[in-house]
Order: sequence, then C-alpha cells, then structure tokens
Amino acid sequence: MCEVRCGVAGAQLSGVASSRGNGRYIGRMPSKLKVSLSLSPEVLALVDRAAKQRKHTRSAVVEQWLRRAVTTEIEQTIEQATAEYYQSLRVAERAADESLSKALSRAARRVSYDEGAAPRRGRAQR
Repeated sequence: MCEVRCGVAGAQLSGVASSRGNGRYIGRMPSKLKVSLSLSPEVLALVDRAAKQRKHTRSAVVEQWLRRAVTTEIEQTIEQATAEYYQSLRVAERAADESLSKALSRAARRVSYDEGAAPRRGRAQR
C-alpha cells in the first residue's frame, strides 16, 4: 500500500508504505518509495524525451514534473486566497492597508543588507 497526500499548504507530504509485510516502516523511512504508474503512450514518450534531453531517469523527470505541478497548485491557491482577502476588505480597511503598504515599501528601500549604510535619499517628488 502506498498513499501519498499533499496538504493544502503543500509544505508537507505524508506517506505510508508497505514494508516487511505489515504496512509500516521500522525506523527511518527511505528517501524514495517505489510506485507503479499507468501512463498513456503519449505521456510516456514525453517523459522519455525529457529524460534523454536532460540525461535523467524517468523517475527523476516524473518527480520534477509532479513537484512543479504541486508547487503551481499551491501558488494558485495562495493567490486566490489573497485576492479573495483583498476583495473582502471594506473601503476604510483598503485605505489603511494601502497606507501601511506604502509606508513599509518606503522603509524597505532604506534597509541595507550590505556592510555599508544605504545612501539617504531626498523626499520623492510627485
């Protein structure tokens, strides 16, 4: 039995795999689990082509594609939730949020992460 789930945040992948016949691992889980996938000939041809071009294994290509797909799905979920949040704000809340955003942007421009201090800039002209 191999079950792999991805949470909404996508930060954690959890799995339970069969080993030693009892469905649980004793000690550390291996870094990779062996699974069987059924793919259409067209998709398999794409995997093989990508593996040949990159000089990777089929497994590496499929894992990269799956990770990219999960990451994209997570990013879309976050973007949708962010958009819904901003659409739900009232006029006063939007004004306060915009004011805070502008102030934080100005402050961030003054922060220097290098050894020398950031040059002071005059007031922006409008």
